[in-house]
Amino acid sequence: MQPSHLKRILIIQTASIGDVILATPVPEGLHHAYPSAEIDLLVKKGMEGLFKEHPFLNRIIVWDKSRKLKDFLRILIDVRKTKYDLIVNIQRFALTGLLTGFSGAAATTGFSKNPFSFLFSRRVDHHIGKGIHEVERNISLISPAITGGGYSLDKSRMKGLVDQISALVKKMGIKVVIVSSGAIVSGM
Repeated sequence: MQPSHLKRILIIQTASIGDVILATPVPEGLHHAYPSAEIDLLVKKGMEGLFKEHPFLNRIIVWDKSRKLKDFLRILIDVRKTKYDLIVNIQRFALTGLLTGFSGAAATTGFSKNPFSFLFSRRVDHHIGKGIHEVERNISLISPAITGGGYSLDKSRMKGLVDQISALVKKMGIKVVIVSSGAIVSGM
């Protein structure tokens, strides 16, 4: 799609906090390539606070997974009414694949591991390992849309952010312990 044709974009990432954070360069890349496009983001309930007043996002759509199917239908109706030009599905779960496939969007992209990826107009392989970071895999979903836009992933910015946070924590005189299990265990 040409930049002038992308007016409405939806990014889907309904996983937990780590995966949602790893998706944050996607709206940045899309905004850089299509500054006038309205970019919406679908996240699960509880993740919306991460994007409060995000400068590149138009709207945050919240999926209450405690009402999984009922909320799915509400979101599907909303997405179809919005008539997105592009949907970027970062999530690999079945319901997000159905949502993407039946969205009515002009173009859809997502990982081939999604069981409904056969409904996407573009599928990208998702391989763990091979020296590729998850952020780079996520960016690969939008690479055709941002190619030629002059956008590149700025890995040095993350180090700068970590340095800023470290300095602030030191200045505040507090100790911080971060624990990340890397997984959610159902029923815990």
